[in-house]
Amino acid sequence: MDAAVVITRGVQSLPASCTSYGANFAGFVCFLTVSLILRDFRDLSQTTVVLASLSAIAVPLMVIEMVRRRAFTRESARESARESSGLDFGAMPAVDWARVSVKLFGFYMTFAVIAAVYWLLPEYHGDFYLPFWQLLEVALPVVLLAAIPYFIFIDRYMTEPRDGYWHGGMAMLGRGKVTDGKILKQYALGWLVKAFFIPLMYVMYMRSYQYFLDVDFVEVVSSTKTLYNFFYEFSYLVDLLFACIGYVLTVRLLDTHIRSTEPTVKGWLVALMCYEPAWTLIYGTYLTYDNDGFAWGRWLESYPVFYALWAGTILVFLAIYAASTMTFGLRFSNLTHRGILTNGPYRFCKHPAYVSKNISWWLIAVPFIAEGTALEAVRDCVLLLGVNCIYYLRARTEERHLSWDPVYRQYALAMNERSIFRGVAAWLPFLRYRA
Repeated sequence: MDAAVVITRGVQSLPASCTSYGANFAGFVCFLTVSLILRDFRDLSQTTVVLASLSAIAVPLMVIEMVRRRAFTRESARESARESSGLDFGAMPAVDWARVSVKLFGFYMTFAVIAAVYWLLPEYHGDFYLPFWQLLEVALPVVLLAAIPYFIFIDRYMTEPRDGYWHGGMAMLGRGKVTDGKILKQYALGWLVKAFFIPLMYVMYMRSYQYFLDVDFVEVVSSTKTLYNFFYEFSYLVDLLFACIGYVLTVRLLDTHIRSTEPTVKGWLVALMCYEPAWTLIYGTYLTYDNDGFAWGRWLESYPVFYALWAGTILVFLAIYAASTMTFGLRFSNLTHRGILTNGPYRFCKHPAYVSKNISWWLIAVPFIAEGTALEAVRDCVLLLGVNCIYYLRARTEERHLSWDPVYRQYALAMNERSIFRGVAAWLPFLRYRA
């Protein structure tokens, strides 16, 4: 259900969600169906298979979003469309060829700058990102050509046609005096997010998806351990799937465009600390909370019933994590605002993905159970709490950023009373949201 939640006595209602969980799940079912078919096509290239799997979910969700956009042509819904997507399909002005040309120039030059950065930085010269370069050989010409009709079409219906592409194009043409610095900064930050996360998410997704294609389902159900391993990997596959399509499909026509990007250094730092290459340094050097290699499996391997119960509990939290990412649909992206979620797991708390993932790490690493001394167990717990603190800071910086949107303020204030953690917040008032 995407409609606003019915008001209960003394509790503020939630605003409507920007996504439909049912639609996102239907797209996921399409992905699973196509993926099971692709398991039999071993002669296709890896790039072709991965693109087919991503298209299997992206295309249905794009069609659904377009159907939802059609409602914006009705007068009763046109005002909400203007506010959300910045498009007015009731108008049909002539094409401003000069403005469209500037936007296309800005778009192409942005790609040129990103390509130069990839060429310059050693991080992108190793084998890790090789699958992404193979993807670009296929996809980049299509994107560059498709941009021409898209910009011509969308420019006619924009209520504010001088967007980031126009300001970027004018700046690159040496016309900086006519550009808006705030718009230009947001445009650059938005593309920085995509330039960093798209190759990383694609490569990680490709590796996770290859595991899914190669897995032997007969072997999976042969033991609790193999079943756990499969669903553990599958939960992260779901996460990476929606991440890949989310970062790529920032399209105003679908109302999945970037409204704003995190503007602070602090917000960027706490987010990037959780991803490669920074995570290897942070975790490997400072926050190695499982240095002894002792995890839940070794702890409970001699107790089959407790092993199964512990494994099931971990998978429940990972399922919540995957379901939280699924809520985004085409709108997943770190460091950006692309609409406010109030459905799925977000109906029950503000940060279900972070909460469930961090709890799962405690259950997986069991830092409170150490092979050495009790003091070493205390040390491991403190280090894992350090990781938890990073995610707490991520949640806080995201809340601050999203609070620019009055819809989020309404949602977060309502969650003070509706969240399943409202009791915890009563004991720890700093957890309560303040607009």
